[in-house]
Amino acid sequence: MTTSALVKPLIFGAIDGMTCAIGVILSLHHHAGLVFAGAFGVAVAEFVGMGAGEWLSDENPHGFTSSAAIGAASAIGAVLPALPYLMTSGALAIAMSVTVLIVVCGLISVARAEQRGFGRAVLETYGVLAVVFAAVLGSGLLTPGGS
Repeated sequence: MTTSALVKPLIFGAIDGMTCAIGVILSLHHHAGLVFAGAFGVAVAEFVGMGAGEWLSDENPHGFTSSAAIGAASAIGAVLPALPYLMTSGALAIAMSVTVLIVVCGLISVARAEQRGFGRAVLETYGVLAVVFAAVLGSGLLTPGGS
């Protein structure tokens, strides 16, 4: 499998993992000690679930590389934004998490720019991030004890 063929599963996995991390962080930010543990549990589930899902759905009998890539990217995407909660809490941890998300989305935008054009890739990638934030915050308002 070529490096360029891995871009799609890496992007898919990273975005999936980060969207899960946003859910964990925004749902548990009032319980800072639980954020990393929650994100780590999601990362393990993402690694296995996304990797297995890719492998089960792949028509290529030698698709293990793509499966491993999407699983690893999902796990990394789920845990990276939660790393600040190992060091701090409150507004600083949230700001550091958002910074991680912005940087990773920037890298994803650059990877997508060749196909979509840089401006469109940026708008789409950060647009997804904004929709996820809004959806999670909105759901928190509807959940007892939520955001």
